[in-house]
Amino acid sequence: MYTAYCAVCHGKEGRGNGPAAEALRVPPPDLTTLARNNDNSYPSDRVRSAIAGDVRLPTHGSKEMPVWGELFWCMSQGHSSEVQLRIGNLNKHIQSMQRNN
Repeated sequence: MYTAYCAVCHGKEGRGNGPAAEALRVPPPDLTTLARNNDNSYPSDRVRSAIAGDVRLPTHGSKEMPVWGELFWCMSQGHSSEVQLRIGNLNKHIQSMQRNN
């Protein structure tokens, strides 16, 4: 899922250097440093909200623009548990990408 939905902007390794990154008005963040930049605690709730589209991120456009939550909702044909599973799996993958240095 990460490769399909995130890597184009955030890069294969999550460092914010995907092939579309240069075209963005605001550069995508380095996802590998989220924990380090949050007192060494992975901000799971904040990441989940960003994936779902519950927070406004300059790189993702307005809140009304579908981020992934709305797309996952359509893919899951409205099954909330599937949407939450997709978001949770993506969140866990991003958490696994964290580096300490």
